[in-house]
Amino acid sequence: MELTNDGGFIFTGYRGPYWVSNFYLMKCDAVGDSVWAYDIPIGFSSTAYSVIQTFEGNYIAVGWTEFYLNDTYTIIIAGVGDNGDSLWTRIYGFGGPSGESFDRAFCISESDDNNYVVSGKTYRNGISACLLMKLDTYGDTIWTRDYHEPGSEDMYARSVDLAFDGGFIMAGHSGSFNSSDWLIIRTDSDGNTIWTINYGDSIPDDFAYSIAQVSDGGYIVVGVSNYDNNGSDCVLMKIESDHTKIREIGDPKLPEKYLLTQNYPNPFNTSTTFEYGLFEMGHVKINIYDLLGRTIETLIDDEMQAGHHQIIWDASNNSSGIYFYRMEAGDLKQTKKMILLK
Repeated sequence: MELTNDGGFIFTGYRGPYWVSNFYLMKCDAVGDSVWAYDIPIGFSSTAYSVIQTFEGNYIAVGWTEFYLNDTYTIIIAGVGDNGDSLWTRIYGFGGPSGESFDRAFCISESDDNNYVVSGKTYRNGISACLLMKLDTYGDTIWTRDYHEPGSEDMYARSVDLAFDGGFIMAGHSGSFNSSDWLIIRTDSDGNTIWTINYGDSIPDDFAYSIAQVSDGGYIVVGVSNYDNNGSDCVLMKIESDHTKIREIGDPKLPEKYLLTQNYPNPFNTSTTFEYGLFEMGHVKINIYDLLGRTIETLIDDEMQAGHHQIIWDASNNSSGIYFYRMEAGDLKQTKKMILLK
């Protein structure tokens, strides 16, 4: 489920018998009444698993379709308009030369350049791996990365989140079909691995389902342990900060381009921080907007020196809700969403 810009909600799933189901989204208003449904047969038996609202106000949903006759799965990426109309559909299968494919998409998240990343799993040539895909706003692939641990028969990346430095953090599991451990993978902005950590014990199965970076730079992970016929426990775990610098303010090395980071923390209470970079001196304008597009505050409207800069927005006089901040500098016009919770 995702909170939408108008204060409503959108959630994912499937409709119909599981073996012939439709890829399904439902948009609701703030009190839970249905506004529209996206109910499309894509492939044979399809499931929508995660959705995000784009900067333009439309939606991108990810999931998979299953073909029972040959036991294959392929990834579905669907663009949906703000009124529920189908905009485009992308199908990705990464099977080997014999055609086998077992690919699923579980989560979609924003990157810091107005594109998107999708986490999931892939199975190629008999090797199971976690999958991370970077997509543009039309669902076309910018790059794809696989993450395989030698000896692991079954690997999933069920959650991905944007880290403060523009990289990504994924959570899932790795192991055999009978026993698995939590798997946490930290990457840079190009999907290259920075570190990988496994968490588990003698209990047969541990699965991580969701991860997010928190204001102190650490990570919160939620999942289950001992997921078998004897029952399971819900587990909430805090991981310490990896001490990866967001960016060194005043670093003499100039950015290679204009850039604007995601604010942190997000959601936030009272104040939040974000950073921007200029590869040359120039005019910078940064405004805060509400859901109706009204300008709430102008943070910067001035000539700024080249380099990395940090800014803090004090929202103590504003009510809880969704806000947007927009930066205009040179040829860059970029907007990002933030959530104020009091």
